[in-house]
Amino acid sequence: MPFTGSCSCENIKFTVDSEPLKIESGITFNTTFCGDCGCVLGKTSEDEAFKGMFILAAGLLDEDINKFKPDTELWVKYRASWITPIEGAVQAQTFS
Repeated sequence: MPFTGSCSCENIKFTVDSEPLKIESGITFNTTFCGDCGCVLGKTSEDEAFKGMFILAAGLLDEDINKFKPDTELWVKYRASWITPIEGAVQAQTFS
């Protein structure tokens, strides 16, 4: 099922035709921004696990974000006290 989206100024538009991929890492990522509005578009990595992928910022999707529900929260040991856990999501203390 393809998803569409854009940056804040809508000068960059995209279509994604794959489902989200779950993977564990501890690697370096490069962040990509829109040159006009500065919106974060996503991330890339030279690590073998992510080679050829573009990790898209979910907030850019045109679809209702409520149709996606996180199944895991990472780094919860650093969560601000005023942020509540997502009900039903695994509460991982670190990235694993």
